[in-house]
Amino acid sequence: GSGGNRNPDGMGDGQAVDGDLGLVLQNPGERLIGKHVRPRVGMLVAISSQGLERRRESGRCDPSRGSVGSIVRVNENWTADVEWHATGQVRQGYSCGCVARGGKTRAFHLITVPPDAVLPPYARGGGGGHTTP
Repeated sequence: GSGGNRNPDGMGDGQAVDGDLGLVLQNPGERLIGKHVRPRVGMLVAISSQGLERRRESGRCDPSRGSVGSIVRVNENWTADVEWHATGQVRQGYSCGCVARGGKTRAFHLITVPPDAVLPPYARGGGGGHTTP
């Protein structure tokens, strides 16, 4: 890399058009997996503000339902698979670093959750047992 930040497709002027740089939506308090900490199986995680924003843009729902999950697999392509506690679903391929060929784009869609931040189910309020379809 010889410095210089020229955008080949003429969208210069220093404007991050698509927000892919991950600088815009980072909460200072978030500990991003792949940036601040290494992903490890069993780690408690939640979706980062960047990940939520990306899901809103593409019209996908938030599979975490606002709760936490556990990493069940760390993949070699800078992603991790997460089992979400609220739904019991395993979702694959959460970005934890470089996502583009050549490592130009960095995305961090998971944050670590300290164990003491997790509320036990009965403390959240709300109704009875969950039904499986």
